[in-house]
Amino acid sequence: MMKKILLAFSVILISLSTKAEENEWFVQIAVYNKYVSAAQFQNIESEIFYSKDKYDFHRYFVGKYDEAGAEAESKKLEALGYNTTVMHESFFNATCTCYKTPLPRKLVSSLQSIFFDFDKYNLRSESKKQLKLLVKSLKENPSLVASLRAHTDAKGNDLYNDRLSKNRAKAAKNYLINKGIPISRIKIETYGERQPIAKNQLENGADTQAGRQFNRRVALEILDKNGNSMSLVEPIYVPSELDVN
Repeated sequence: MMKKILLAFSVILISLSTKAEENEWFVQIAVYNKYVSAAQFQNIESEIFYSKDKYDFHRYFVGKYDEAGAEAESKKLEALGYNTTVMHESFFNATCTCYKTPLPRKLVSSLQSIFFDFDKYNLRSESKKQLKLLVKSLKENPSLVASLRAHTDAKGNDLYNDRLSKNRAKAAKNYLINKGIPISRIKIETYGERQPIAKNQLENGADTQAGRQFNRRVALEILDKNGNSMSLVEPIYVPSELDVN
C-alpha cells in the first residue's frame, strides 16, 4: 500500500518538458482510487473528460480554458480543499498545460460496508473501524453525507427482518452521532430481507451460511451535497457461485 501511495505522489509530481500549445489549458484532477467517479466533481460547472493512464490512475480533465480561466478554476478547487500545481502534460495525444489538482489522500481510503452476526445488530470490532474511517471523512469534508442502507438475510419473517434491519441501521447511526456527526448528515434506508446480494440457499435447497453473511449488512456510502454517490466505499465482492445476479 505504501509503495502505491509513493508511486502515486511521484507520478503526480512529474513534469514533462513539452511545449504547451497556446491557450490549451485544462484543469486536471488525478485520482488515486479506481472507485472514485466523476460524481465527485458534480459541483464543478464544467464538462468532465476522463482518461486512465498507464499507472492505472483515473484522471478527470475539467473543461478547456485560456490560462486565466484555468487559474480561476483552480482557485475554486483550492477553496474546496484540493491542492493545485502547474504542470505540462500529454492530454489525449496532444500537449497541453494543466493546473493539476490531485484529490486529497484524506478522501480516499479503503472504506468498506459493515456486516453482522446472525440475528444480531450489535457492531463488531471491525465494523467500528470502518465507521471510524467514515467519521473521519465526514469531519474532514463538512458538505458530505453518510448513507446507511441496512439489510438482513432470509431467516425469519418479513416483519421481524424489517425490525432487525432498522436496529442495524440505528446501531451504525448512533455510532456516528456519538462521534459528533449531526443527524442531518446521516441518511438511513432499511430493506429487511428484500435486497439480497448473495444466495440464502443454494440451487439444491441447502442453506448457505456464507451467502447469508453477505446479506446481513449495512451498506455504507458517502454522498455529495446533491445526493450523488462519491464512490468512495469499496464494492462488496460476492463470489460468483453465491451471486444472485
